[in-house]
Amino acid sequence: MYSLYYRLSWKLSFIGLGLISFVYAKSSTHISLMNDIKERNVLVTYYSAKCPFSQQFLKLWKGIDVHSLPTVGSGFASHLIDCEAETELCAKHKIKYYPSIRFHQRGSQQPQVFRGRRTASTLLSFLGKAMLGSTVPAVEAEAFGDTAASPPLMLDGVMELTDANFDSLTAGGPVFVKFFTDWCPHCKLLKPLFPQLAPLAKRLGVALGQVNCESQPDTCSKQAVPHYPYMALFGHGRRLGVHEADNTIENWQQFLQLKLQELVADRAAAVSEGLLANWYSIVKPVSLTWSSFDKTARSTEFLFVKFFAPWCSHCQRLAPVWERLAQDLAQEFPGRQQLVLGRVDCTEEAGLCNQQGVRAYPSLLLYQQGHLVDSFRGLRDLAALSDFVRTAIGLRSKEQRSEL
Repeated sequence: MYSLYYRLSWKLSFIGLGLISFVYAKSSTHISLMNDIKERNVLVTYYSAKCPFSQQFLKLWKGIDVHSLPTVGSGFASHLIDCEAETELCAKHKIKYYPSIRFHQRGSQQPQVFRGRRTASTLLSFLGKAMLGSTVPAVEAEAFGDTAASPPLMLDGVMELTDANFDSLTAGGPVFVKFFTDWCPHCKLLKPLFPQLAPLAKRLGVALGQVNCESQPDTCSKQAVPHYPYMALFGHGRRLGVHEADNTIENWQQFLQLKLQELVADRAAAVSEGLLANWYSIVKPVSLTWSSFDKTARSTEFLFVKFFAPWCSHCQRLAPVWERLAQDLAQEFPGRQQLVLGRVDCTEEAGLCNQQGVRAYPSLLLYQQGHLVDSFRGLRDLAALSDFVRTAIGLRSKEQRSEL
């Protein structure tokens, strides 16, 4: 078993009856990668050190014995490429998510892309088939959780928005964004004040983000930022409003409440938009923590939990559906004796998520009397989720018996 380390590539070629020769390369540059692809089969993993899925995969990969595959004998090399250090190389290969795992057959510039559960068995199966020249069917990443982007950098509760992640992170729930530059004197005065809004914004269901227009010019140009600082509310891929009053905590609060109230003018609109303020009296999923999870799971017959991360684009798209699901099921199951819909923010409850074996976001797990009994896989729409829950608790069979 051999370990692969950051920016090192151990290149393996098998000769005769299994004699192994090792070649050491200082870094996985474009030239060395292309040379390897000409000479042998190559597995390339593009990753980001900040991405939790990348971190999990690197730990997994160190323990995988690739040499257990008989097909490796024709020659094999593996490259680990950190896209933060090799930005040009990753851009050239159009890497859009981390980790991105690609296999090149010897001499082929067209890779096969691995998509699926990142386990030792699935990776070895993928490699075994790919080395034999078989086309490995691609599995949509949507079914396996979010791998489309690494988490944004968080500074004092404020997301660092970039040209690469702005669209995806403003495609879901509301985000109040500050556009600024380092040279702007008013921006400098605002810098310590904006993070102070974070606790209040969280209670309102609003995320905070900021864009440095010097380092992220494309986003600022696209949004036609007219001056600095520029404060605007975004959500569901569009600009919801511009804050034009003096920049104070009180004015920001009034602005956010006004805009959210406009969007949740009635109960149905609140659910369909997924912009649910705490003052709006409707049934919501239960936020679970390390201390409350077991108690809640034992106190109800069924517990259906969404494990998520706020930066996850798939989680953002699921948020309004999950809220609507809570509304619909609450009408069928009043009280909390038979069914509870829960939510766990894995950025705040990492220990709980690790304990429950969460490896992708979102993970939708069903518990019965405190025991994990099933997990949801498939399209995350309201009909599919409702059908899954009703089937799990036996409603469908009861309805069929009543019709006989």
